[in-house]
Amino acid sequence: MNTGALAEFFLLDARGVSPKLDVFKSQHANHLAVILLTVISEYADYARRVCVRVVASSHPIVRVMSEQHDTKEWIRAVARYMNLSLSDLALNSKLAASTVTRYINDRSGKLTITDRSLDAISAYTGIPKNVFPGQRRLPGFGQSEAVPYDANQDERLPDWVIAAIDAHRGNRNGVEPWLMKSWALDLLGILPGDVVLVDQNLRPKAGDVVIAQLTDLATGKTEAVMRRFDPPFIMTHSAKIGASKPEQVDDERVVILGVECGVIRPRH
Repeated sequence: MNTGALAEFFLLDARGVSPKLDVFKSQHANHLAVILLTVISEYADYARRVCVRVVASSHPIVRVMSEQHDTKEWIRAVARYMNLSLSDLALNSKLAASTVTRYINDRSGKLTITDRSLDAISAYTGIPKNVFPGQRRLPGFGQSEAVPYDANQDERLPDWVIAAIDAHRGNRNGVEPWLMKSWALDLLGILPGDVVLVDQNLRPKAGDVVIAQLTDLATGKTEAVMRRFDPPFIMTHSAKIGASKPEQVDDERVVILGVECGVIRPRH
């Protein structure tokens, strides 16, 4: 800007106001306003996306056992939840009372408890061994209520059970044995430890027992459950653990993997 233009820029009118300076201020004010609105808009969009994520994961997250102290707290919490003493909890789980009481009362930190003992308590109570009772369980955080039988990892089934599975399966593809881990269907006669044959090719109908996969859309974690199919929901039927929230089958968060076509009880 040369000297003449600069003088004209600051030339005052009769009111003592520079018209060009007003225009300059107005243009720059508008430009600044546009910048501020852009910044506010960007941060508002970011805040909205953060809010959506928070809302999506705002349900109580289950407390997962990670240390020996947590294991002891879980056993105590399960005993309180079942209204049992530690000794009765152990005996009802077909364990020696001292297996639980000595572990709980040990202050040296040297005594441990085996996963098999924890599995026995979980099987009796219907409470997954890494989920505290009374807390909402998110798929994937808790132990799956049903798992495919794996001869290489699971305790070997009796020969007569293996023969029964093979006979029932025959030449059909897609029929696999699953191990029930919970009391979710005890009113339908399916108990922890039962071997449930699942046909992945059958189309579920009302009243069928099904294997379903539940997915937590916020975390992507999944778990398998065994439920009764009451379209469009899957539901528990249990006297041991009581009523639970029905889950609607939507083929995204809740997907049916197969239909029960036989049950074998290896032991009493």
